[in-house]
Amino acid sequence: MPLLDVVDQTFVVASVSELRPQVCDARMWESAGIVATVREDRGPLGVRWDVTGEVRGTSEIWLEQAHGGVVVHLFLQADPVRAVSSRVWPPCRIISCCETLACARSPSRTP
Repeated sequence: MPLLDVVDQTFVVASVSELRPQVCDARMWESAGIVATVREDRGPLGVRWDVTGEVRGTSEIWLEQAHGGVVVHLFLQADPVRAVSSRVWPPCRIISCCETLACARSPSRTP
């Protein structure tokens, strides 16, 4: 079992076509020192990656249409290649762009 086993899901009031370009971009991992190589592009369902750099393992973004929006499922299973640093992990960026999209659609919230 990998040392890092991150599972997250966030509901976003947006369409898959609006959300996918942002959350399925391998560059989102760079801020955490991770290089993501596409293992499987699942089209509108998301992407599976092999990850290297600060960690070695796998990651996946699964996009599930539900209730007038999209549930963004994030999975990261990996082992650090050295002592775990205090860097901010990519789920923070994913949640940030999801909140921005959700806020843009809701007149009662601001990003």
